[in-house]
Amino acid sequence: MSVRHYELAPTATGSELRNAVAEAVDRGLFESIPGLVETALVAASKRPDRRVRGCVGVREQGGVDGTGGPVDDPVPTVEYPDDWRTCEDELLDPLLVTDPDEIENTTYDRLADSRADPP
Repeated sequence: MSVRHYELAPTATGSELRNAVAEAVDRGLFESIPGLVETALVAASKRPDRRVRGCVGVREQGGVDGTGGPVDDPVPTVEYPDDWRTCEDELLDPLLVTDPDEIENTTYDRLADSRADPP
């Protein structure tokens, strides 16, 4: 699972980001991202800065981040799926403080048993 941390531009609203993600879903822009099975837009409930949102991407177990590749061997932006570049360039970039490729992104592996110790 990947969590991308988006900081909204001063002129953007949470509703605009929600609409951009909904438009990306409607246009099928996430469908070509390898291994992505679900997305969710979230807002931090205890964060003092309410201009930060997160987008959670759930991927197939054992899969890599379908846009950037493994953390230790990222792929160049030009090799991203065309639909993801469209999503970033047309829908996200106008709403964010920083370039979508430069935002914080944390990737987590799901534990088989949530009671188990992490590897």
